Amino acid sequence: FFFPHGLTAPGLHSCLGNPLPLPFASPMPSLPHSGASQIAPSIGQTVPSVGGSENFRGSAVARDPSVSSEAPKKKKAKPPPVPSASLAELLQFATPVEKCLLVIAALAALGTGAAMPLMLLAFGDAFDQLGLSATLPGARNTGSSVTKMLLTFIYIGAALLVGRALSYTIGEYTCQAQVARYKRAFLKAVLRQDVAWYESERPEELSARIADGMAKVEKGLGGSVFVLFEGVGYGVGGLVVGLIYQPAVAGITLATVPLLILPASALMYVLQNGSKMVSRAYATAGGYATEALFAMRTVVALELEGHFAAKYEEALRAVRWVEVRNATVVGTTTGLALSAYLVMMVAGILYGSFTLSNEMEESAFEYVVDGIRYCAYDGDNTPAGATPNTSCAPLVPFEMNCNWAELFGTAASTPLDATPLGGGESSAQLGGPNLTLLEGMGFESVGAFNAYVVASSPPGYDNDGYHPCRMAAKLVLIAILAMMMAGEGFSLSGPPAQLLVVAKQAAADVLSIISRVPAIDSFSEAGQTPEAVAGEIEVRDVVFAYPTAPDHLVCNGYSLSVSAGQTVALCGASGSGKSTLVALLERFYDPQGGTITLDGVDIRTLNLRWLRSQLGLVGQEPVLFEGTVAENIGYGKEGASQDEIEEAARAANAHGFVMDSLPDGYSTQVGLRGGMLSGGQKQRVAIARAIVRKPAVLLLDEATSALDTAGERVVQAALDSIVSQHKRTTVTIAHRLSTIKHSDKIAVLQDGAVVEEGTYQELLDLGEGGAFFKLAQAQEKTEEGRLPSVGSGTDLASLAEVTLRSDTTGGKAEGGKQRRKGKGGKDAPPTNVIRRLLSMQNKGDAWYLFAGAVGTLLVSAFWPSIGVLFAQLLTTPFTPNPDEVASQGAFWGALFMISFPICLVSSLLQSGGLGVAAEHLTRNLRSHSVSKWLT
Repeated sequence: FFFPHGLTAPGLHSCLGNPLPLPFASPMPSLPHSGASQIAPSIGQTVPSVGGSENFRGSAVARDPSVSSEAPKKKKAKPPPVPSASLAELLQFATPVEKCLLVIAALAALGTGAAMPLMLLAFGDAFDQLGLSATLPGARNTGSSVTKMLLTFIYIGAALLVGRALSYTIGEYTCQAQVARYKRAFLKAVLRQDVAWYESERPEELSARIADGMAKVEKGLGGSVFVLFEGVGYGVGGLVVGLIYQPAVAGITLATVPLLILPASALMYVLQNGSKMVSRAYATAGGYATEALFAMRTVVALELEGHFAAKYEEALRAVRWVEVRNATVVGTTTGLALSAYLVMMVAGILYGSFTLSNEMEESAFEYVVDGIRYCAYDGDNTPAGATPNTSCAPLVPFEMNCNWAELFGTAASTPLDATPLGGGESSAQLGGPNLTLLEGMGFESVGAFNAYVVASSPPGYDNDGYHPCRMAAKLVLIAILAMMMAGEGFSLSGPPAQLLVVAKQAAADVLSIISRVPAIDSFSEAGQTPEAVAGEIEVRDVVFAYPTAPDHLVCNGYSLSVSAGQTVALCGASGSGKSTLVALLERFYDPQGGTITLDGVDIRTLNLRWLRSQLGLVGQEPVLFEGTVAENIGYGKEGASQDEIEEAARAANAHGFVMDSLPDGYSTQVGLRGGMLSGGQKQRVAIARAIVRKPAVLLLDEATSALDTAGERVVQAALDSIVSQHKRTTVTIAHRLSTIKHSDKIAVLQDGAVVEEGTYQELLDLGEGGAFFKLAQAQEKTEEGRLPSVGSGTDLASLAEVTLRSDTTGGKAEGGKQRRKGKGGKDAPPTNVIRRLLSMQNKGDAWYLFAGAVGTLLVSAFWPSIGVLFAQLLTTPFTPNPDEVASQGAFWGALFMISFPICLVSSLLQSGGLGVAAEHLTRNLRSHSVSKWLT
């Protein structure tokens, strides 16, 4: 009953079965298992990468060199410290009221912890009764100890219930409120960042980062973290009680605490560092899965399913050695930590037993009352009779000592006949009827008995009152249990402290994004907001290089003038800076040199949101959001009415197909990234979205380049209609020169500068020496050699789109038949979940599972056996014979020492075997799930 399995290292209960806990043991929070992470965290919420999710340049596959199937080699250089937020920074989203509530919760947790060792005060009377029962069966405590003990337990239990409920409830309430603010602030911060930040921060991993980071912050702010304060109160309370009751035993027990701290510290260190490595590897793996799933059409078209599945599997292999090491270390350190608790008990009991044995001998004297000599059996020192003679032969004189005196004083009113001392042969005083135990020993009152033993005590024995012994049994036991509770309390505070440390590290990462204010801040209210816009654009001597390639100048002295209402087309070879001008006009980036003005005002001095509201952009690859057609068009103008949406759709030549081809008209769902629409339909919806705001400047960045010939003609006709009907400034980037014949001006770009300007005919008239003439001639040859079956703008993505669309219309029935056929076939998966999971284990995992099962059986049998040993050890200090106190203490202590290696081996087998098998199963489940999604 008293064995403290609750004193195990927190979070390891799942590895150690369910031994009987102490009644005062506190529940301990479980450490998160790294294998419980999501297979692809928040895939549906991942922020798409800039430039489209199907652009694999700079993807996680190419960028992350950290993924390897081998364990990383040790580096000589010391790694930089992990950034960590301060406690004030971690709690910066708590309101003043919530901070006051947190203080109340912390105080309640401290009080809850400090109250638990107070239960030992009630155990003092219980230990007295235990000693009486072990030494004199049938004897009982004369006081109301049982009632007192029960009332003490009730009062303390009620206080624990209120304190723990208060701390946990407040913790969870404030945690959820803070986490909600964290998430809102993080999302706002991510949305406000400039494009350059997205290009360097792996946007495909942002959802995994926020999911992992917020999970850690939530654990560090939740109600379970207040176990830290509870553990501190528990530990301090145990120290105080132990040192007050028996300082010497408490000190000896305290000296063994490092044996507990060292393995616990090693465990925390390994789990902390292993958790970081596992999180990084899973984030990388999640990035691969996210990137592939958002680009499934291109992945299918290029037959890259196996490639991405292999990359995901490779990322998971990097976790294997960390998980195996963690499982081994957890098993070893758990065994050592539990053994340390046993060492604490043995050290205290051995010291207390030998010291008590010496004190009993020091306080012993022959018990003679009014000429009556009390006798005992040889080697037993238990009263067996009394005689008026000077000799007890064949018995030996009974020797009173401080331990016996305490027992007689405690059980003074117990009927003598209820104990083994009744019915003695040598004296009526010891065997007479209706006598109490104290009367049988020659006294009618406890006061007289106490006066006698004090007067008769040996001269060298210094103990006021003679009994209880200075090293009394109950004081020894209370001191040992109090110090064990102190060790448990401080170890109890370890996991929540670790959660708090991890939360501060995660908060540092999250707050670094939240606190980052970009140079180009879309949420900034600063800047000019002119009342009217004519649309005149002036580009003067612009010099620009992308942040990811700062040494390569895309614009090198770029100058161009666009008059208000003029249609200007840009053409040139790939990489000449055409799309870069659009990015600079939208202020995705700022140039390193030169200026860009709108109506004579430097665009860097304009309010960014106002500037972008004056621009309408149609890109090469239209991006639609999940929702209806009307919602996607309405995104172009806040608060757009249905009439405005339909007007924009008509202008973009989209109203007809929306009403005639889509089942629900403008209420039709476009699917993820517009997957339910064709390429031409998506582009026309994107054009309607751009013009619904009636922008002063329309930017067309190769708006038809990804379409086939038929789709290009439809979209180009819509664009020509928009340009002709509404005289607005238009900047067009063209991949087909025939589409810009009617432009007011054409600018030819080469090596980051404008080399020619003029109308279509003027540029052709420059002859063969002109850059535009060469472009037109090269395109004409390309048009002549193009296969008629493929449109000019068709690429693999378009082919994949056509293929998948035909599959969804014509192949659904066939696929459904195959799946139904599979239900009855030999390849159908087992319906039994356990069997299915076991079938996904590695072939050699049967040995790991066997080792884990053997370890579990050993652990299950070990702790009840230890409980029996502990019960025997508890009765040792109550033995009446001093020699037996020392010998029995040594005997039971030796048995405890023999149990240490059994504890270590069983814990290692259980945690190591099951941990390795669990890691293999988790990895196989992840890999299998992603492979099924991809294939």
